[in-house]
Amino acid sequence: MQPRLARNGVIKISLDARHEVRPTAAKVKSVRNSLLQKISARISQSTRIGNARHHGLRLAAPHRRGATALIASGLLLTGLLGTASAAAELTSESGNKSPEVRLVSPPVTAAAIAEAEALAAKDAAIANSVIAAGAARLADEQAQWRKQQAYEALTATAGRTGVDWDGIAFCETEGNWSMRGPRYSGGVGFYNGTWEQFGGEEFAANAGSATRAEQIVVAERVHDAFGLSGWGCRAYG
Repeated sequence: MQPRLARNGVIKISLDARHEVRPTAAKVKSVRNSLLQKISARISQSTRIGNARHHGLRLAAPHRRGATALIASGLLLTGLLGTASAAAELTSESGNKSPEVRLVSPPVTAAAIAEAEALAAKDAAIANSVIAAGAARLADEQAQWRKQQAYEALTATAGRTGVDWDGIAFCETEGNWSMRGPRYSGGVGFYNGTWEQFGGEEFAANAGSATRAEQIVVAERVHDAFGLSGWGCRAYG
């Protein structure tokens, strides 16, 4: 593109048909400034010659048509150049580049740090409480399991002496293993003090509240110490 100013005030632009014109932003700006300077100078000259009015730019008859055409052409070209310049600048700035994305982290304040530490301490306290409760429950379950194992092992020894405890019980209480009396209780008629003395309370407070196997375990403890001398129905044993 090669703009030039003719004598009659008309701006002529010649294009090379063989090439597509793609002006850069700097080139467009340079051409625009040059044309504006020429237009301004020509308007000033025409105004002096024609004694035009200041506000309306009304020129003397010999020069009015040329100056008006000059002004219109200049304004049109200025608008076109401005549009082309803006498009060129936009293209040069955007192009094919992807927009840059920046992640900005919020500032870390002392209050935020204190809040995070408080939350961490609270979480740690909750975790420790849960761990302690779980450990206590596990210990209790293990104790119960050991107790059950000991109980099963102990009751499994009932009858180790070979005594017919069912025969003695039938004689003493007609086989009522749940009998509870003020002095004697249980199937084999334990004296209540004897039940307590030989560890019967590890099973129940009263012999009549213990199972048959538990009563036989205590009875064999008594038998280990005194034999069957404590039972009047020892002949049935």
